[in-house]
Amino acid sequence: MQASPTAWACIGCRGYVREEVMEMGSRHVALVENTQETQYFVYHHTHWDREWYQPFRQYQIRLAEVVDAILDRLEQGTLSCFTLDGQTILLDDYLALRPANRSRLEALIHAGTLNVGPWYVMPDEFLVSGESLIRNLKRGIEEARAWGCHTFTGYLPDTFGHSAEIPMILQGVGISSTMVWRGIAPSHSGFLWGSRDGSSVLAYHLQDGYFQNMLHDPKATATEQAELLQGLLEKVKRSANSGPVLVPMGGDHLGPLTQAGAERLKDLLPQAIETTVPHFMALLEGDADAVAQWPRYEGELRENEGAFLLPGVYSSRMYLKQANRSLEHHLTRWTEPLVAMAQLAHPESFYPQHELRLAWELLLQNHPHDSICGCSVDAVHRENEVRFDSVAQISEALDHRQRATLLQDRGDSEHWVIWNMGDRPYTGVVPIRETITDEDPTPIPQATSEASILVEDYWTDIQDVPLAHRTMRERHGWIWVEEVSPHGLGTVPKAIATDLPQRVTPVSVFHKDGRPGLQNGCVVLNVSAEGTLSVTDLQSGQTYAGLHRLRDRADQGDSYNSAPVPQAPTYEARCASVTEGLTGPLKATLVLEYVFDALGLTVETTVTLDAESPRVTFESRFTNTLPDHKLQVVFPTGSPVREVAAESHFGVEVRAYDPDYTEAQAMPAPAWKELKANTGPIQRFLMANGHYWVTEGLCEYEVQGDLVQLTLLRAFGYLSKGDTGVRGAQAGPPFETPEGQCLGRAMTCRYAWRPVPQTVADAYWEADCFYGVVRGEPGRGKASSTPQGKQAKPEGYSFIHWKNPAIVSTAMAWDETHGGLMVRLVNTTGEQQSATVETRFAEQARSETNFLNESQSVLETPTVEFSPFAVKTVLFQVQ
Repeated sequence: MQASPTAWACIGCRGYVREEVMEMGSRHVALVENTQETQYFVYHHTHWDREWYQPFRQYQIRLAEVVDAILDRLEQGTLSCFTLDGQTILLDDYLALRPANRSRLEALIHAGTLNVGPWYVMPDEFLVSGESLIRNLKRGIEEARAWGCHTFTGYLPDTFGHSAEIPMILQGVGISSTMVWRGIAPSHSGFLWGSRDGSSVLAYHLQDGYFQNMLHDPKATATEQAELLQGLLEKVKRSANSGPVLVPMGGDHLGPLTQAGAERLKDLLPQAIETTVPHFMALLEGDADAVAQWPRYEGELRENEGAFLLPGVYSSRMYLKQANRSLEHHLTRWTEPLVAMAQLAHPESFYPQHELRLAWELLLQNHPHDSICGCSVDAVHRENEVRFDSVAQISEALDHRQRATLLQDRGDSEHWVIWNMGDRPYTGVVPIRETITDEDPTPIPQATSEASILVEDYWTDIQDVPLAHRTMRERHGWIWVEEVSPHGLGTVPKAIATDLPQRVTPVSVFHKDGRPGLQNGCVVLNVSAEGTLSVTDLQSGQTYAGLHRLRDRADQGDSYNSAPVPQAPTYEARCASVTEGLTGPLKATLVLEYVFDALGLTVETTVTLDAESPRVTFESRFTNTLPDHKLQVVFPTGSPVREVAAESHFGVEVRAYDPDYTEAQAMPAPAWKELKANTGPIQRFLMANGHYWVTEGLCEYEVQGDLVQLTLLRAFGYLSKGDTGVRGAQAGPPFETPEGQCLGRAMTCRYAWRPVPQTVADAYWEADCFYGVVRGEPGRGKASSTPQGKQAKPEGYSFIHWKNPAIVSTAMAWDETHGGLMVRLVNTTGEQQSATVETRFAEQARSETNFLNESQSVLETPTVEFSPFAVKTVLFQVQ
């Protein structure tokens, strides 16, 4: 019997229910007969990968057609509400093609029938920084509110596992719930999920995933549709904590149910209630007694029992990860702080609000999980590289302008200006650049290279003619400085920056057994005949042997999973030569040439040691000539690796491993199952068995026995394959991706090793120094000369600082809305901490804010109190 017309009302804040019950005939038997036992809720959605197995513009055209249909169904009343995948960027993409439909969108969003946000894009959580996740949510929530949507849940239906800090980040933007699928171990749909700082959110696990298209499929018979839906209901009901059951209806790039499909759903689930994701989560939160009985989990969620985790994305198209990590660092540690300092020092100066917004917009557009993960078709990732280049161009242009503003009254031509964007006073080697003149070139204690650049005035003087003759020669090198003020700058007379203090042991090259080695006051580095390194820590007397072997093996994986080839040999490179490079006194280098004779692959690695530093830095360069393989650098740790402590977003995550496990021995994976992998994601650094590593965008490590291996390259030729051996089904379309092989691509990989630092905060400082938070340039202002002394101690100026080293910062930016400086601070310890924050600018007030920079409480004293592992955002208002 044909169902009578009805309005299926959307559940909102007051919990509206369906107004009438469908009449059932013999051909349409309802699946739900007794709602007193189980309440069923349906949410209609489309999951939108902005770019994946088609490039963005092709998907954008499909998006316009899909949203057209959504608007039509909502306005006609055949659907009562719809969840637009939690990403506000879809609204921008849609209106770019359908500008005339803005008022239709506004009306439906204001009415609460079309739910948008809270994300700007749906990111991968492990391959972007914590600051990027916060900026993503801030942008998304601001845009959603502007459209009239104010109800959010942390909707994450398809990200490849979940970071330990997601509950804390969501709470920081005022969101108390989340919905997830992959990476989940809990057997219950509902659970409480906590971060190490004590934050928690209500979490709902989509037990059978978000992709439920049985009523979209025109080829499925009515019986097949009923059976598929019945199977879904039985599965989700078993895990529903005796509470309401949520039924997704939609899938990847799908339009809404047709009118016939909507009627069919009402036939099969006549007493179900349509809802949106935030409204369903609000319903669950409202039952405090039920929630109190839910299990609680803490930490990251990276299990793969229920759904593919796809950890091979940590090493897919490594060049994307490298570019992203470098730009994240540059934006948050250089460009934004420089802008903020310029505003503090010269309030009349122009604030580049839209330039910064554009830089973050382009960077975030590369953060969707199919983009930054490297698991899309080749055309997608070519566009990613263009976006990354654009971010770099904006950052460079802004840096020049902000430095020019700050240098107009600091440092004359007889001084170096030293910038320190880090949290601690800096003593050590500083990279410097200087202009070369024919008359009187300024000496640098150690110079390395020259380059032609535009004259500085061209960047800031719009009347300067951009002709080729407006260039100059620039020389790069290093000087030694002491106690450069944190988050500020200092000036050092050039005359006294040419000599090392007597107490500092220069770095130098020595020879042993016919091979060169490096030494300074901290470590002695020898090279064996096989090309491995032996490093002796002069403070502890401990020697770390066999470091830095290069290994390569065949890999039959795809963009989603790395997969060894059983019985295939593992190749180790031989060291063909070791030659001296720089010889000190500030930096010394060795150049090692590694050759894989059987593969025809050559890797050149420059090993660098600075004066007074135990950190050994590596830069490996090679051009890939091989398909389907995995290249790793190997470090033995002296004992089986059972735990790895890796930097997460705002802390350190400890992961357990079985050092005897190998995927090759466990292959093949059962159907629809994925083998576990002894790999893990890296933000910047990791520690194991007394060793410490930091990498620039090399996001994957692997554990095997006593070895920690960093992946330099993984080459693959398919988006998804059915015969990887580590995954028992396809994970996407079986499209060829020849550029995933990286054939002919020149790779440069930066990473470093040292004995493990004493504290987590020290590990953060080492990572900052490796990435670069201190650099110098010639002064350009008219400041008076500083006294001539005998040590390179700058005349310092610190805009902001604190003396507790356990507190580290992750952001320092200007907040135009509130007219002040925003600083994000992290307690790296599990103990209560306090930090007295001192500033060198006139404050009107300081307050603690949430991650949206909305004031939460006024701070009456300069001291900020931190509970264990707390992350706090402090706003210093100056206007």
